[in-house]
Amino acid sequence: MCYFNRLSAISSPSEAQIVIGAFFSLHNPPTSHGGGRLRECGDIREDYGIHRVEGTFWILDQINANQSILPNITVGYQIRDSCWYAPVALEQTIEFIGKSVLNVGDLIATSNGNRAQLAAIIGPGDSSITMQTHNILQLFEMPQIGYSATAKQLSDKEKYKYFTRVIASDTQQAQAIVDIIRQFQWSYVATIGTEGDYGRGGVEAIRRLLNKDACIGADLTMPIGANITVASQLIKQLVIRAPRAQVLICFCLDHSIRAILQAINELNYTQRFIILARRSEIQPLNDAWADRLNVIPNNTETVALGAITIVSSFMNRRQL
Repeated sequence: MCYFNRLSAISSPSEAQIVIGAFFSLHNPPTSHGGGRLRECGDIREDYGIHRVEGTFWILDQINANQSILPNITVGYQIRDSCWYAPVALEQTIEFIGKSVLNVGDLIATSNGNRAQLAAIIGPGDSSITMQTHNILQLFEMPQIGYSATAKQLSDKEKYKYFTRVIASDTQQAQAIVDIIRQFQWSYVATIGTEGDYGRGGVEAIRRLLNKDACIGADLTMPIGANITVASQLIKQLVIRAPRAQVLICFCLDHSIRAILQAINELNYTQRFIILARRSEIQPLNDAWADRLNVIPNNTETVALGAITIVSSFMNRRQL
C-alpha cells in the first residue's frame, strides 16, 4: 500500500451505500523551531497512524462480511491525514464538506450512479483540533465521534451538540493524579503540559483539584512537535524556577514525553525527578506510555524508571 500525503485521502470501494469519514494522523506534526512551525507535516506515524488505518480496514471488513449487522448494506470509508496539526485538519475538513456534504443530497457518488451517504466523521484525535473542526462540521449537522479527544470542554452539549466520544474526559484522570499526590503527601511539584486544550486543560484541572494541598513551583508549556532542544530549555527553566521540585507532573502527548525524557537524560538529571503522568491523548485505550518503546527512547530507561503513569480502566480488550 502507498500511504498518502497530508492533502490526499484513502477512499472506500465504490459499492458502499454508507461512508464513514475519519481523521487519523498518518504523519507527525510539523517540526517546531524556536516557537515557529514548518508548514509541512513530519515523519510517518506507524503506531498511532498507520495502525489505526489498518484497524479501520479490518473492522469494516468484519462488519460488511456479517450480514446480520447491516443486511444488504456495505459500509465504506474516507480517511484523511490530520498530521495532528490544526491547519491541516481544517483543510481536510473543508475537503470532506466540499466533496460530500455540499454535493446533492449530502451524498458521495458511486460508480453505479447511486450515492453513498456520509454518515459521520470519526476524529480527529486531538481535543483542540476536534473543537476547531467541529465548528465547521456543526454547520452541516454532521455527527462527530471522538476516539481520543478527552478535553472537559467537549462535554458541553450546548456548544458541541453534534459531538460524542468513546473515552472519558480529562477530569477523571486529573483527579487520579491529585489522589496520588495526596497519598504520597507531596507538597511541592512542577507541571508540564503540551500546548492546547488537552495539555493545558489537564494541568488546570490538576491545579483546581489540588486546591491548597500542594504548591506548583513551576508550570511550563511544551509546544506541539517540540524537539529535544526545546525540551532541554524547558527543563532548565523548571530547575531555575522550582529548584526543590522532585515531582514532575506531565499532561503531555507522546512526542512531548519522549523529548522530555531525552532532555533530562542529556542534562544529567536522571535521578532528579519522579515523573507522574497520565496516558497520552494519542493512546486513550492502550497501556500507559511507561511500557511503550516508541515513547521511551534508548538510553532513557533510567530516566523513566520509577515513573507513575495512569491509564483509564476499561473492559478486557477481547470484549471490545
